[in-house]
Amino acid sequence: MKKMMSFAVIVILALCLNTEAWAQESKEAEIDSMSKTVTINVPSIICGSCVKTVTNALKDLEGIKEVNIDKKTKIAVVTYDASKLKVTDIETAISKSGYDANEVKRDKKVYDQLDACCK
Repeated sequence: MKKMMSFAVIVILALCLNTEAWAQESKEAEIDSMSKTVTINVPSIICGSCVKTVTNALKDLEGIKEVNIDKKTKIAVVTYDASKLKVTDIETAISKSGYDANEVKRDKKVYDQLDACCK
């Protein structure tokens, strides 16, 4: 009888652990399904300092997962959590850092304060 009780307890524990792992995997899949990637034109990017400034501005936003900016093509590829951000939020953050983003024009006051190499 004790063996059967021990076996039952082990089975119940195994089921509980399995259910917890499944719930975690399900939650991770849900989070990944909210990820989106957008390509943004950043025509005013000139140098590495520009790339760093825009990258830092975007990484300050909650929901940004990855930022890759190519200064030669002047394109930013941004992966973000669509449940927390919209593309307009990303464009606004770029413009507030002193750079154009798609059709959103840069903040002139911030632009005026950028390093000379960035103008």
